[in-house]
Amino acid sequence: MGSDGIAQAVSDGPLDEVLDLGVVQGRIGRLGARDVALSEDLPRRAHVRAGAEVCLALEDERVVKVRVAAVYSRARGFGDVVLPQRLGSGHLVGRSLLLDAVYVRAQPGRERLLTGSLATLHRAEPSWQVLDRDAYRAEALRCQNASMAATYLLLAVVTVFTSISVVNTLVMTTM
Repeated sequence: MGSDGIAQAVSDGPLDEVLDLGVVQGRIGRLGARDVALSEDLPRRAHVRAGAEVCLALEDERVVKVRVAAVYSRARGFGDVVLPQRLGSGHLVGRSLLLDAVYVRAQPGRERLLTGSLATLHRAEPSWQVLDRDAYRAEALRCQNASMAATYLLLAVVTVFTSISVVNTLVMTTM
């Protein structure tokens, strides 16, 4: 399929109830042991559709044959491949699988139970953050803004040096 893509390993569960990736082909409800979901760009370049079998090179450079369970359109910031955690965890080089985020959604009428369980989890592991959707979005926006500030600062430095170079060139040509 190619190389250098970003993959997200996900745990078992009803992914379509937790993630809204904009599935355009197939289903992403529950991924089987050898199922993956791909962003639209990869199947387009490889000329495959949902249901097709493809060979996927994982981090340890071993190639595994997987079935494309779904194709999704919302890959920005998420990655090009969604694969089951049990498939990805055995192929990491020199490190164990760490979860960056765990997304949960309460069943209707069970929001309070979930909130209480998450609060208990947070008390047991204070280093873990428990955020609702709005707080998560605000944190992601804050990180994006910090990244953009660094980009603008770098752009300003380049502009200043370019301006100095132009002025220096003009002064040297008039002398």
